[in-house]
This record gives sequence, structure tokens and C-alpha cells, in this order.
Amino acid sequence: NVLWRAENLDFNQSIKNVILFSGTNNIERDSQYDIANSIICSALVILKKNKNIIISNSGILPRDLDKSNIRSIAIVNKILADECKKLSNYAIKFIKPALDCTDQNGDIISKLFWIDRLHLSRDYNLKHTTQHYLIF
Repeated sequence: NVLWRAENLDFNQSIKNVILFSGTNNIERDSQYDIANSIICSALVILKKNKNIIISNSGILPRDLDKSNIRSIAIVNKILADECKKLSNYAIKFIKPALDCTDQNGDIISKLFWIDRLHLSRDYNLKHTTQHYLIF
């Protein structure tokens, strides 16, 4: 859970940027608003620990080979983008989910995910991050 990690991790004060990659574990159980609000709360908890951090919330990426959750994920991302816009004065930003993880049909590109089609591969993470970021 991202919120638990935000509450329980110690942040080195030299960290300047944090990217929150949130998953879809709760997409079938919780409302889109609850999921987006949990991600925003995580960002606020981190910001409270270190006011100099810039927090980027990555939109939720698609998961599985089943497209049934795509609409819910899109709604969460819209809510998240809107909420981040309201909090932009607090160094909380929204990053559109990477479009290069799906093909033109909306299917995930298998090589960018582990075999479970849920977790991003190391290559994908390296492609989209730099050494100056703490990612969780």
C-alpha cells in the first residue's frame, strides 16, 4: 500500500523528487474517488515529512490482458490529474501514464511487464526514471 509506505518510510532529506507509481490492486474493490484520494493522501504525507520534495503522481497504468478495468483506471487518472492541478502550489504534480506501455489496440506490451502482466519490468522503470528519484 502506497499510503502505508509514505507513512512509514524515512525520507533522506537530500531526496528532491519522488514519483508515486500506484497500482491497480484495489480497482475492483474501491471506488475511483477512494483510490485517487489515497494516492493524494500519500503525496501529502510525504510532503509533510519533507517540504522541499517535488512529488509526481504517475497515472495508473493498465494491467492484465483483460481490458475490463480500463474505464475505471481512466476515471482514477482523471480525478488524480484534477486533484494534482489543485495542489500544484504544493509541488504535487500529475504525470500522464506512459502511452508507450500499450499498443494501438490498448493491449499492454508484454515485454514491459513481468510475466504477471501487473508489475513493470526493470527496463521500463529505468527508461522512465533517473537516479535522483525515490520511486515506490
